[in-house]
This record gives sequence, C-alpha cells and structure tokens, in this order.
Amino acid sequence: MLVPSGKWSVSLNGERFGEAEYNSKDEAIEAVLKGLESKEGYYFEDEIDFEPLHKSDVTYFYVGQAYCFEAKIDVDDVIERLQEACCNELDEWGESYLEDLPDYKKTDLESRLNQAFKEWVHKWHMAHNSFLVDDVERVLV
Repeated sequence: MLVPSGKWSVSLNGERFGEAEYNSKDEAIEAVLKGLESKEGYYFEDEIDFEPLHKSDVTYFYVGQAYCFEAKIDVDDVIERLQEACCNELDEWGESYLEDLPDYKKTDLESRLNQAFKEWVHKWHMAHNSFLVDDVERVLV
C-alpha cells in the first residue's frame, strides 16, 4: 500500500523526480527558487546535462509528494489461507476452523501481525526505499 512519506521532491520535466529531501511543499519550492536566484544555481536531478540552472533558464518546475510502499498484512487473507491449509489436511473436519471470528479478534490479530512484521523489517534492514511521486503541481518561476 502506498502511503505519504511526508517528504517532497522536485523535477524540471515533471516525469523524473529527484530525491525526496524536503519536509514540505513550501520548503521544496523555496529551496528551488532560492537556488535558481543564487550565483551557484540549482541542480535538478532530472536535468540531462546536470548543469546548474538559474532563474533565466527555467520558466517552471514541478513539485510533488513522495509516496512509499508500506507492507500491510491483511488478516482476512491470512485467515483464509490458514482455513484452506486446515481443510487440505483434515478434509471436512477442518471446515469450521477460524470461522465466525468477531471483528475485534481480527483487528487484534492484524495489529499484532503488522507490528511483528514491521519489527522484523527494521531488524533485518529490509525496508523498501523507492518512492512514487504524486500530487504534482507545476510552479511558475
């Protein structure tokens, strides 16, 4: 599932965005505008020549919010797989396994499974660090 990362990214062409390094949309816009007005210029990571650009070089740029993948364990899928496994092993004797669970028990199991998975990902450094940019806006310079 994609969730907002709380970070923002910028792009010159609106198709390929650089690292999501800004904590807000306003911070991203301000950094670009300040960089474009500076003597050193601003480096857009999607710029082919990777040359510093100045205000006179750019008419507009894009800013967007980064969304990261966050794995979530769906308790209904887990229960269904366990029920199927039980039925495969016990035939008709396994048909009632985990049936009619109240929502609060499902919610509790889902919460515990997701917490355990999150801790496992952290322990083994398995976090996925790619992101997708959405909520893109064009900013006139």
